Amino acid sequence: MKRQTREQKRGEIRYREKLVEQQVIGRCRYFDDHPLRMQDLVQDWINPQLDDLQRFVASLGINKSAKILELGCENGHCSSFLADQGYFAVGLDISLASLRLGVPLVRSELGFQTVPFLTNGDIASLPFRSKSFDVVFCFSCLHHFPGLDEPLVEIHRVLREGGQFFCSWEPLKSLAHSFKSFYDKVRKVPPPTEVEYDIHEGKYSYFQWISSLEREGFEIEQINTSVKWLPRTGFDPVDRFFASLTGFSVEIVCRKI
Repeated sequence: MKRQTREQKRGEIRYREKLVEQQVIGRCRYFDDHPLRMQDLVQDWINPQLDDLQRFVASLGINKSAKILELGCENGHCSSFLADQGYFAVGLDISLASLRLGVPLVRSELGFQTVPFLTNGDIASLPFRSKSFDVVFCFSCLHHFPGLDEPLVEIHRVLREGGQFFCSWEPLKSLAHSFKSFYDKVRKVPPPTEVEYDIHEGKYSYFQWISSLEREGFEIEQINTSVKWLPRTGFDPVDRFFASLTGFSVEIVCRKI
């Protein structure tokens, strides 16, 4: 099993401290490939994620008695939204700066009243008992691990039997993405600034996602790529093949079995 190194974890923590200073506090400008102000962060990152979260919650029929865990909660906007709606929500993040500085400022900006439960911790070693949560979710998080199995083992452990896991905004390794990467190299577009901090910026293929989830004991209920116009043949292997070629990101809903 490929594991996230100590250096990669430390790099993530250092990088996120600077992101909070740039995006939320507005104290410094470090990274041009990320929003530079709170208003940009809300428009480009927070609001679209909240829209997707509401869609997931509605489509999955998650009731208010469910215990929900958000992984990589960053500034806590999703966990705060859920708490404001009356859900039992826990947000976990590796960055203490995000939790201590980012969460209060983002909650104030968005007008959320209820404070979710927040925990500073590592997804690879979750500080929760087994079978503690009914739902686990994350946005743009798991591609920072060199292998999907490491986080999926822990997600499976803390989910109750039949519990649901959904993730979204995960970059997808595909033919379309390969063409984009080649074009970026020709244009000499610099790599993501995360790389400078030893953060793993991986992309997993459509079939890697499926095989990893099934291997770790999940039943996939929905899997969609960013390409919404792709025609459906009704024959699952063909649809999956076309999706694996054209998508730039993937969202998945699955259940612990």
